[in-house]
Amino acid sequence: MKVYQGMKYNNIHTIDTKMFYFDNYQSSYLIDAGGSIVLVDCGQAAQWQEVTEAIERLDYSVDKIDWIFLTHAEHVDHSGNVGYIVKRNPDCKVVASSHGTLSLINPDVEFANRRRAFTSLDQAAKMGWQVKVPEKNMEIIGYGDDRDVELAGGEQLKITHHFGEDIQVGPDYILRCYFAPGHQPGHMIVEDPQNKALFVGDIPGNVFSDCGCHYTLNPSGSDIPANLKSLQLCLDLDPEVICMGHFGISDDVKGILGDAITIYSNLYNMGREYMESGRAEEIPTRFMEIMAPTIDKLARYRGGEVAAYAGGQHLPAQSKLFLELCKEYYFPELA
Repeated sequence: MKVYQGMKYNNIHTIDTKMFYFDNYQSSYLIDAGGSIVLVDCGQAAQWQEVTEAIERLDYSVDKIDWIFLTHAEHVDHSGNVGYIVKRNPDCKVVASSHGTLSLINPDVEFANRRRAFTSLDQAAKMGWQVKVPEKNMEIIGYGDDRDVELAGGEQLKITHHFGEDIQVGPDYILRCYFAPGHQPGHMIVEDPQNKALFVGDIPGNVFSDCGCHYTLNPSGSDIPANLKSLQLCLDLDPEVICMGHFGISDDVKGILGDAITIYSNLYNMGREYMESGRAEEIPTRFMEIMAPTIDKLARYRGGEVAAYAGGQHLPAQSKLFLELCKEYYFPELA
């Protein structure tokens, strides 16, 4: 296996977005499409300066970004800088699924979703503040029978692309998007057929190959059975490399996606087992027990700050959200 973390793969550049100022934790990608520049995801607003500087170190400019593709607009660590980039280049086109568009047009929708994922307002605010993306910049992807996106006041945004179709982003360069819900209802994956690369967003969870860590992400609105289907879709598309939200590019496609299927399946089955045996309230404790080796590895290889965030904030919040999902969505008949 070769892991291209923090490096380039052909004309695809990894951008370390310095999420919470951590190294190699969250990644966006810049594609030089030969006559146009494409970003896939763009980091959170709190690290706008770091993202801008990373792009400039590659000898590109934020002002010249022509396209932004968002794997899931619902989460600000992937979409937080869209509005700022559009301010710098008013002609930039923003491609998102119809399910996530409202999070871009109305930042209050995004923040309400974010607030549910954190145990405190301070934690939620650390990700920074989005600014509105003008409707004219939106390129919305949906299915053929999807309704247009309804806005407040009865206005509608038209669906301009459909999943699976070629989107011409450069003179001789196409990208394709596929609906891949699970991590979020509007999650999509982006295929670069020129490189046989697949931008998978957060579907695999957090994968930090340098320290042997791979763990689940279970935010509000997530759906493990749907995520398992999306993981299989990624395998069926048979890419040579995957570009992950957390973190980097890897050619261990079957290994990482196969491990993700196992990890998510095991977590789902644990939830079912505890619900069936009447031990629902023990689910968060068991969740943290499962994650304990991961937290130890993060402390050993990445340092105390990352481990403190994972073990003290992120994963405890995820454990409670997983309990809510088990009670209200996965197994309500057992609640």
